[in-house]
Amino acid sequence: MGLVICAARAVGIEIPDRDYVIGPGCDLFEAMTSVAKSVFVGSEMPLRRGDALTLRFPKMPYHAAIYVGGERIVHAMAGRGVGLMCIDHSVTARIQGIWRLP
Repeated sequence: MGLVICAARAVGIEIPDRDYVIGPGCDLFEAMTSVAKSVFVGSEMPLRRGDALTLRFPKMPYHAAIYVGGERIVHAMAGRGVGLMCIDHSVTARIQGIWRLP
């Protein structure tokens, strides 16, 4: 989630400093929704470069990423750093929310 917050701040979107819990009805969802131009749930719309995503994986709480185009997302994992991941059907099915930031 820090990567998404840093990216939002880099383009002038203020998201308050604090520890966030990711998930529907939780802090980061509310913070992102308050600054987003559009909010979508699930994978019901085509992604655009710069869209912020939350995903749900079995062994971790909600995970945040940014769509960078070319069917890839950039995300950060504690202890592993920042990396790219290709989006396939299994990743698309894990999308819980999409924020199109101004």
